[in-house]
Amino acid sequence: LKEGLDQTSQLLAAGLVELESGLAALDEKKQELSDGKKVLEQKLGELGQKEQELTVGKVVLKLEMDRAREKLSEGETILDEKMAEFEEARDQALKKASLDGVLTKEMISAILAAQNFSMPAGSLTDQGQELLVKVGDRFQDQGEMEDLLLFDTGDQAIGKIYLRDVATVTKKDNSSETYARVNGNPAVILTFQKQSNFSTAQVTGAIRDKADELEMSLEDLSVTALMDQGKYIDIVVDSVLNNLIYGGILAILVLLLFLRDFRPTFIIAVSIPISLVFAIAMMYFTGVSINVISLAGLALGVGMLVDNSIVVIENIYRLRLEGVPTKEASVDGARQIAGAIISSTLTTASVFLPIVFVQGISRQIFTDMGLTIAYSLLASLIVALTLVPMLGSRMLEKSSGKKSRLFSGFTRGYSRFLGWSLKHRTIIILAVVGIAALSLVLALSLGTSFIPDMDAPQMSLSITLDKDASREELIDSTEAVIDRLLTLEGIDTIGAFEG
Repeated sequence: LKEGLDQTSQLLAAGLVELESGLAALDEKKQELSDGKKVLEQKLGELGQKEQELTVGKVVLKLEMDRAREKLSEGETILDEKMAEFEEARDQALKKASLDGVLTKEMISAILAAQNFSMPAGSLTDQGQELLVKVGDRFQDQGEMEDLLLFDTGDQAIGKIYLRDVATVTKKDNSSETYARVNGNPAVILTFQKQSNFSTAQVTGAIRDKADELEMSLEDLSVTALMDQGKYIDIVVDSVLNNLIYGGILAILVLLLFLRDFRPTFIIAVSIPISLVFAIAMMYFTGVSINVISLAGLALGVGMLVDNSIVVIENIYRLRLEGVPTKEASVDGARQIAGAIISSTLTTASVFLPIVFVQGISRQIFTDMGLTIAYSLLASLIVALTLVPMLGSRMLEKSSGKKSRLFSGFTRGYSRFLGWSLKHRTIIILAVVGIAALSLVLALSLGTSFIPDMDAPQMSLSITLDKDASREELIDSTEAVIDRLLTLEGIDTIGAFEG
């Protein structure tokens, strides 16, 4: 029992120690909570103070904003009053200056017409590219018209006078007052102007494609081309190309007719397209485009392309008939007449050299033609001295010995005429002088023109009535003319507009 009591006493003592430790820990936590509460109360007090300050600041800010609004309103009122006084003083100064005789309606109309005007002014060349130059400009918007300077008085009180000072600029839809018809139906007539770095055919083709898309997307829309320069250019280019091809074919047929041998004709026929390709390559590197003028130069040069090759072939033929071996005949035949055909080609090409020194539109028209002819001649010279002897050494191993009856007859006739001419030199000289004089008289009587008349796919006419005629009378007369023209055969589309 005693031992049990001792153990119980020990357990109670240990429990009391633990209890005292727990109570001490609780007192510490309580003290920490008390300290935290004081800090929290302090922070809450500071927040309350800040809230009061913010509220006061809002009240002060509102008061200041109200005062600022009042001052701003007063300032706007004063500014309006001063502006009214300035405008009144300026109007009085304008009246005292008596500008009615200076700024008349006619003068203002002339200034507007001059400032709203643009036109081509030639071209400039920049890094090998030709750029069109345009002078003047058109108004882009209403504000630009209002800011148009009409007159500078030089008076500080009046200053500069703009269009807005003497007129009110407004935007008005006058489509109902504008007369435009296509085949007698109301229409909107548009004009497109291409940029200088695009070809006319490209631009017109793109416009036609876009017009087709619009017609497909809009049921009530119908687009009709009254004038299409791109289509006309395509027709002319195709015609020149056809003439170029037909000219080459005819040149080959004439050669075959006189030579009566397919092999030399084939050699010369091969030289034509090779010379053309060589000439087009030189056109590319010198910036000459494929156009009507340059194609005409190539067409004119086709007949001259075969001259050098024919001379070389004929000389090779002559050496072969003399028994010279084929390869030696080809080399010697080209070498013997090289100087002659070089001087002849350079002489013909030099004829176009003065075109380089011509200025203005004449240079633009004839430079491409002269260069393409010169390039084709130089190409034919190179081909005649290189390709033709090589092909001749391969294809002219045997001489056919054929003789053309037509050419033989022509040769006999020419020999007889030459003999007669040598015996009657006075008659020949007088005939040549007479023909030259007659040619000069006919040339002077023909007259001159810059560009000959051409058959265009469209034509234009103007309808002018007396000054006393009204606009309604002009419209009635125009519609009567349209109705009459639509009955004529061959007329497809008629466009009419007022202007």
